[in-house]
Amino acid sequence: MAKKVALRDWAKEISKVLFDCAKAPTTGTAAPFPWQELSAALARTFAIEGLSITLASMRWAEPDEFLSGIGRKPQVQALRFSPLQGSAHWIIAEGELKSLMGWLVTKEKSKLQLPEKAMEDAFYTFLCLETLHTLDAHAFFKGCTPTMSDGDSLPREAGLLVDANVSIGGHKIATRVLISPELYKDWMKTHAAADASGSIPDDLADSIEAILHVEIGKTRLGFEEWGSVKTGDCLLLDTCSAKPGDTSFPVTLSVGGVPLWRGLVQNGQLAIQDSIQVREV
Repeated sequence: MAKKVALRDWAKEISKVLFDCAKAPTTGTAAPFPWQELSAALARTFAIEGLSITLASMRWAEPDEFLSGIGRKPQVQALRFSPLQGSAHWIIAEGELKSLMGWLVTKEKSKLQLPEKAMEDAFYTFLCLETLHTLDAHAFFKGCTPTMSDGDSLPREAGLLVDANVSIGGHKIATRVLISPELYKDWMKTHAAADASGSIPDDLADSIEAILHVEIGKTRLGFEEWGSVKTGDCLLLDTCSAKPGDTSFPVTLSVGGVPLWRGLVQNGQLAIQDSIQVREV
């Protein structure tokens, strides 16, 4: 009869968001986004002095958090970055959008009030198109063409929220971009491939020597304990992935004390399986 094991008091439920993050490529690092250059380019496009866009926060979130804290009546515009898979969504509260439109038209702090909703929608489309044209013209997303897309339905799985503040004349306007997991993974995969091939010249890479450690177990010893260890002593490991006589067992590969890959030893041969590095976003 199977014995039911109760969870310890300290056991916590792991958020699904962490599993979504783990699925993303873990090699390569996307270059910091040039917010200052984007601000200057958009300031020229819309003829507004002092326009500044700064990053407020960036985090993975569940679908029920996509619109949290964005304000009343959020306006959503779907975006595509061809040829990458997935989509992005620009999200801004209706009040913030009218404030932004007011600055663009009057160059003063005011909320734009147009007589018809159709005119407001047309101006919103104009704002999106001019912004995307600026992004494309200045190659802020190399190898990708940003375009508007039909539909405003948000992804049904966790995505990356990028909150940014648009500052004009001392007034801040909050805006948000939601990046779908498909777009994020495809972008990182493309960037990682380019970064891996061009970061170190091949002739230099061939001449670099590094000591690779293969770890099957570990234990922790205090300084005094380590000083008393002698050749021939038996050490009991806290964890171990192999048993005596095993011909197949997992290992961890590390360089300079940093674990980098998971591997598998099978019949005397070692195969690298995947990366275990965690990249902060």
